[in-house]
Amino acid sequence: MPSFRRLLTRLLRRWEHVVTEDDIYYCYRLFLRRPPDPAGFAHHLREMERGISLDELATSFINSEEARGLAGSGPTAIDLGGYQVCIHEQMETEPFLRGILNTREYEPHVRQAIRDRVREGDVVVDVGANIGCIALLAATLVGKEGLVIAVEPNLDNVQLLYAGVALNKADNVRVLPCAASDRSGLVSLTGGSNSQLVDAQQPGASAVYAQTVVLDEALSWLPRLDLLKMDVEGHESFALDGCRKLIERHRPTLIVEFSPSYLSNLGFTDPAGLLDRLLACYQAIRATSAYGDDATFDRPADLMAYWEQRSQELTTSGAVAGDALHFDLIADSGHHRAVR
Repeated sequence: MPSFRRLLTRLLRRWEHVVTEDDIYYCYRLFLRRPPDPAGFAHHLREMERGISLDELATSFINSEEARGLAGSGPTAIDLGGYQVCIHEQMETEPFLRGILNTREYEPHVRQAIRDRVREGDVVVDVGANIGCIALLAATLVGKEGLVIAVEPNLDNVQLLYAGVALNKADNVRVLPCAASDRSGLVSLTGGSNSQLVDAQQPGASAVYAQTVVLDEALSWLPRLDLLKMDVEGHESFALDGCRKLIERHRPTLIVEFSPSYLSNLGFTDPAGLLDRLLACYQAIRATSAYGDDATFDRPADLMAYWEQRSQELTTSGAVAGDALHFDLIADSGHHRAVR
C-alpha cells in the first residue's frame, strides 16, 4: 500500500503537467520510435520554455505526420545478398542506417572477410552486432550445426536484430542484449544506433542504460570459438580485456574496428594501446579498409604510421572527412601466440 506522501506526490505530478527534456526524449521513442533529431529536439525545447503542457506535447507528437505514417507499420527488410536485415525507415536520420537504406550495402570488404573464413559448424561471436549485418551473414555460413552469438546493448537495435532473426529463420543465432566490457556493471548509452558507452554515474539527459558483461564469464561454456568480430564504438580495448581467456583458449580469428581519431577523441584508450593488446595475442594483424587497404604489420608503430599516411592521402583527395578513416583489423588464428 503506497504511503499518503507518495500518493500526494503522484497527484501533484499529474496536475502539474510540467514538461521536461526527458518527456520530449521519450515522446520521440514512444510515438516516433526513434531518437530525437537535433532540429526537432531544439524545437520542442523552445516549446517547453514557452510553457507547453505535457498533454499538448504528447498531442503534437501523436498528430504528427510521421507518427500517423507509423501507425501499423513495421520494419523494412533490406536484402544484403542471401539474407535480410530489418530497419525502420523512420530511423533514417541515423547515418549508419541511412547508408544501408540508400545503398543496400554494408562494408563489403568486412563481409567478404567473413565469407572467406567462416565454415559450416563454426561458432561466431559478433560483439557490437547492431541490427545484425554481420551476425545474420554468419548465420548463413555456419549452418544448422554452427552457432552465432550476437552481443548488442542498444534495445532499439536488439528489436531489429530479433526481427531479422525471425525473418531469416536464423535458429542458430543467440542474442545477448548487453555490452561487452572488462567488468560487470551498468553504463549509459549515447549516439543512437551506433551507441557509445558512458559512465552510468555521469549520464547525459534522457540516459538509456545497459548492463555490461565480461565475455570470459558470460561465454565460458562455449565448446569452441572460431571467429570474433568486434565493433563497439571505441570500447574495444575494454571488451578485449574481458575476453582474453576465450581468445587464449580457442584462438579465434579476430576482426576489430580500429579508428585512431575516434579513440583519441573519446579519451578511453590510446590507439597504439589497442594495437599492443592485439599484438600481445597475435603475431601479425592485417589493416583493411573500404578504400582497398590490405597491409600486414607486426609492430604498432608501423601500423600507426601507415594509418597516418593513408588518412592524409584520403583526406587530401576528399575521400574521407578529417581523420575519419578507420581500418578493420584482421588477426587470423594461424598467427596466434600465447597471451602475456
